[in-house]
Amino acid sequence: MNSTRNTVYPELLPESEIPNRQILNAANEFRDVTNLLFDKLLAGHHCARPLCMVAAFAIELYLKSLNAKNVYSQDETESMCGVYQVNAAPTKKEHSLTKLYKSIDEKLKANLREAYSNESCFSLFSTFESIIDEYDGLFVASRYSFDVNYDFGGKKGINITDLKNLVNFFGKFVIEMPRFCSPMQS
Repeated sequence: MNSTRNTVYPELLPESEIPNRQILNAANEFRDVTNLLFDKLLAGHHCARPLCMVAAFAIELYLKSLNAKNVYSQDETESMCGVYQVNAAPTKKEHSLTKLYKSIDEKLKANLREAYSNESCFSLFSTFESIIDEYDGLFVASRYSFDVNYDFGGKKGINITDLKNLVNFFGKFVIEMPRFCSPMQS
């Protein structure tokens, strides 16, 4: 049995669905772990670096859910049955929150900025762009904080409460936003 998967382009199916549900579901799992680790940190456990890594990755996934394509593929058996598998492919593949944010649709960015301006749970950052910039690079920095050669943009501290609040803000925003689809390109 041939297990090779081939990309297919089914007619009448969307090229993208924003937010992408597969990526959104993964982001929600990392959000839940962020909140769990935050509670552990408050209880005195030493888990700041894992918390920062998981939170930064949750934010990354939320941003990727706002700018992903559907990839349809099938193996030989699926082809014979006329079915296919649908996966997600982020259009920007990297960990930079700033670059991921810049890659999403302008209307979505405006909606994010407006929703952020209505939040009162962020103590240090007046704009959405400023908080994204603050945590840009955190996914890598939290994993390599022991490396003397790694410079986290000159930053010396992380406001973990704002970080957790940002993850929860994204979760709420993306879950509540209307879903839209774009047709397949011909």
